[in-house]
Amino acid sequence: MKFSIIFTTLLILSSFLPIIQILFLNINGGILSFIETITKINVQILSIIINSTFSFLTSILYFRSYKLTLKIINSTLLSFFVISFITFLKINNYGNEEGDYYFLPFLLGGIITGTILIVSDKYKVQLETE
Repeated sequence: MKFSIIFTTLLILSSFLPIIQILFLNINGGILSFIETITKINVQILSIIINSTFSFLTSILYFRSYKLTLKIINSTLLSFFVISFITFLKINNYGNEEGDYYFLPFLLGGIITGTILIVSDKYKVQLETE
């Protein structure tokens, strides 16, 4: 439980650091570009499908992880895919204007990721006590 709160706090604070945002989106864009060349599916549709699918899978993997190293890896991957999903969803719906509030999708993605982590930790503790 303590890990998920600390990780959520770090995600919210890092939403104001453009270096992490550039790293996340460039890596995600590279993955999507590679998959687009293989499948020939439009990258806007592909970004929603890939990021939501892997967000779901990494949330299940986080729930099933007990070691701290696995929690760190799975929560980082979860935040990577959730933040990329929210950012590409915003760009698909509202466009990408220069001077836009760049931190809002990352802040929202950090809050959503943190909520998933905290709820899954609470549920895991509740299952273990029964």
